[in-house]
Amino acid sequence: MDTPGGKYGGETAAQRKAQRRGRLISAALDIVADGGAGRLTVRGVCGTARLNDRYFYENFSDCDQLLLEALEQEMAQGVEHLLGAVGAAPAEIRAKVRAAVEAAFDFVVADERRGKLLIAAQTSEALRPRRDELIRSLAQIMSIQSMELLDSRHLSESDAELAGLSLVSGGLEVATMWLRGELSASKKHLVNFIVALILTTAEMSTALERELTD
Repeated sequence: MDTPGGKYGGETAAQRKAQRRGRLISAALDIVADGGAGRLTVRGVCGTARLNDRYFYENFSDCDQLLLEALEQEMAQGVEHLLGAVGAAPAEIRAKVRAAVEAAFDFVVADERRGKLLIAAQTSEALRPRRDELIRSLAQIMSIQSMELLDSRHLSESDAELAGLSLVSGGLEVATMWLRGELSASKKHLVNFIVALILTTAEMSTALERELTD
C-alpha cells in the first residue's frame, strides 16, 4: 500500500529498486555458474530473477554491464573480507600472509558462483580490464600490508610493484586453474604452497642486487 512517504509494503522505491538490482545480479551469477558468461541474455537473467525486462534496463544498459557490476560487487566483498582477516591476524608477517591467503580461498569457495565468475573474468572481454585492475589493487594491498616482506628498504618502488604483480597474477592464475579442476592439489596444500611462495620474496632484494648489478 502506498503511503505519504512513498513507501509500498513498508519499503521505499529506492529499497525496492535496490532489491531488484540485487536479484538481477544474483541471477547473473547463477547463469554464469551454470553455463559461463556466454549464456547471459536479458531474457535469461530476467526469467531467473522473475522480473520484467524493464527492470533490467532500469539498472543496466546490457549484459556486459551487468556482468561487470556483478564482478565489482564480489570483488568489493572479497577485498573487505581479506583486509578484515589480515587486520585481525597477529603482527608477525607470516601470520598475516597466511591469513590473507586463507581468507581469499575461503571467500571464493564459500559460494561456487564466485569461482565461476573468476574463471569467466579470464576470457570475458568485458571483465578482463577489471580483472587487471583487481590484480593491481591486490598487489598494492600486498605492498602496503607487507612492507617487511617486500623489503622495501632495498627494493626500488618499481621492483616492489613488480614483485607484488608477479605474486598476485601468478597466484590468481594457479587458483583459477585449481577452480577449473586442472590441479590435483588439495585446498590446504595449495594455500600452504602460495604462502611459502609469497614468503620467499623476503630474499628478493639479495637476488636482485646480485642479478641486476652490472
